[in-house]
Amino acid sequence: MRKGILLSWIKTADNRYQLTFYRNSNYNKTTYETGALLHLDHTIGEYNSMTLIEEVEFKQLDHSEDIGGLKTLDNLKNEIDALR
Repeated sequence: MRKGILLSWIKTADNRYQLTFYRNSNYNKTTYETGALLHLDHTIGEYNSMTLIEEVEFKQLDHSEDIGGLKTLDNLKNEIDALR
């Protein structure tokens, strides 16, 4: 499932993040949302999840959308690590 987690984010003025996860229709809504949050904690760390994530939103991925601009949890981890 981790490979199927795609997201975008906005970095706020106080270096916190507003995340939007995009769910592929192949995943059950509840299973995807729970899994995405668990993988988020595991990837960036629970402390960073609690202190740096301001908002989380989930959207259904429209197959007509270009997913080229979406990122992975590893991309988010790299950006957060660069802040430290």
